[in-house]
Amino acid sequence: MKLEDFFLVCFWVGSTLSLFSFLAARFHFNLPHKLHLPHFGQGGGHSPQVGFKLPSKLPSKLPSKMATETPSGDTSPAVEVGHLSPFNYPTIVIFLAWFGATGYLSTHYYGFGLLLAIVASVVGGVIGGGAVYWFMRSILAYEKPLDQADFEMVGVVGCLTIGIRAGQQGTGELTYEQQSTRRSCAARTEDASPLEKGSEVVVTAYDKGIAIVKRWEEFTGM
Repeated sequence: MKLEDFFLVCFWVGSTLSLFSFLAARFHFNLPHKLHLPHFGQGGGHSPQVGFKLPSKLPSKLPSKMATETPSGDTSPAVEVGHLSPFNYPTIVIFLAWFGATGYLSTHYYGFGLLLAIVASVVGGVIGGGAVYWFMRSILAYEKPLDQADFEMVGVVGCLTIGIRAGQQGTGELTYEQQSTRRSCAARTEDASPLEKGSEVVVTAYDKGIAIVKRWEEFTGM
């Protein structure tokens, strides 16, 4: 096998594995357990709603008209990226593709000798793999660990932007704010009683996208 053929094989192997991994992550291919490739940057998942949870000891005074803001400083720690090894699947296959491409161009078009071609191909592979590694670290630095307890809607404090009519089918709209994002969902009362627009309420149950709410004053006993 000629040297340029070797580099060409490396390029095609690296490119094919990179493409296959991307397609497997994008279209959720089911592979045998031993053949599963790691998926990085896979999207398309549904982000659960995070609610403001009541403290164990409720305040004696009703907060302002929209008592749902989270603390201004988000203290959730970012994902630790120090453990991310530069020798991972994405960087290795990209290194292989760039190694092969640089080596093939060096030998086929520029006539480099064996030693010079290998040096050039290694440099090209390091640049390609390093770029992917830097990109992965940059992305993971903004990721934050998720806490299942924060996904609970029970205990969310909000304000009715659409009043709830009397009856089992009476549905209004609950609006609340968290992490500087305003959210809303359908709302009903526990006893099918009406609630006027602007009432401050607490979510006592949540089912199929509908929050079961109770007036704040009734909840706190004021």
